[in-house]
Amino acid sequence: MKLQIPYNELEAYIQQKYNQQIALKYVDEKTVSVSKTVKVIVSKTVTANVSVAQLVGNDIFLTYHAGFALDLVAKGATAWFKDSLNGIVEEAEADNTLKVRLDAVPQLQNLLDKIQLNGITFDTDGTNILFSLK
Repeated sequence: MKLQIPYNELEAYIQQKYNQQIALKYVDEKTVSVSKTVKVIVSKTVTANVSVAQLVGNDIFLTYHAGFALDLVAKGATAWFKDSLNGIVEEAEADNTLKVRLDAVPQLQNLLDKIQLNGITFDTDGTNILFSLK
């Protein structure tokens, strides 16, 4: 089975829930571009490519690449994710890799008992969550 979440819905959710304005754009089946305008001295749009590296049980491993200098900035964003999503997002052992623990999200417990996550892909319209019923 496949559930598709359009990029604009994900962007609106992130804006509403975390007060962060981002833009998502398709790169390839495993990669999406995430852009955010940041203001240090002047406004600058920072873009990182985020890829689904692998799924292990209910854990999603995401890799990110933004170029050498921006990867350092991304490390700061990683710290924000870890603090804001305590126990859900962790740094994995590999460089530039985040581990998202779906089973650490209380709202997903009932769903995860009923489905097996089989994959996550991207297309021009949005994010596709591939799953089967247990």
